[in-house]
Amino acid sequence: MGRGHPPGYREKGGQAPLDILKKELHVGGHAIYEIDGPLDLTVLMKVFGLPGFDEFKTPPYTPQPVPALMNEDDIFANIRKGDILLTHPFETFEPVVNFIKKAARDPEVLAIKQTLYRVSGNSPIIAAPPKRRTMENRCRFWLS
Repeated sequence: MGRGHPPGYREKGGQAPLDILKKELHVGGHAIYEIDGPLDLTVLMKVFGLPGFDEFKTPPYTPQPVPALMNEDDIFANIRKGDILLTHPFETFEPVVNFIKKAARDPEVLAIKQTLYRVSGNSPIIAAPPKRRTMENRCRFWLS
C-alpha cells in the first residue's frame, strides 16, 4: 500500500518504472525526489518558455489558413455557403476572433454567448472584448 492512499490501492507497475527510468537516464538514488501526491507538471511549460536550449525544443508551428475562408467574402457570407470545419491548433484561430469582432459590430446581433474552456490569459478572445455588444463568457480552467 502506497503512502497516503486508501486501503487496497496499488500503484501500477510498482518499482519497475522507476528502475527503468534510473537505468535509461543514468541516474542514481541521489537524483530521485519522491513526493507524496501528484506532481504539478504545468511548471514545465514555464521552463520550456525560458530562452536557450533551442536545439532541444520543437520548432514553433504556424497554424495554416482555413481553405473555406481563403476568399474575399466576409465570415457570415462564408457560413451561409455551408458548414466550415475549423481544426485547432492546426488551422489558424483568426477566423474565430474575426467572427466575434464582426458579430460585435453587427447591429443585428443582440448578444454573444460562448463557453471557453482552458483559455490562457493571452487569448485574443479575452484580450479584445467587443466594444458595442454584450458578451458573456463562461470560462473554466483558467491558466495563468
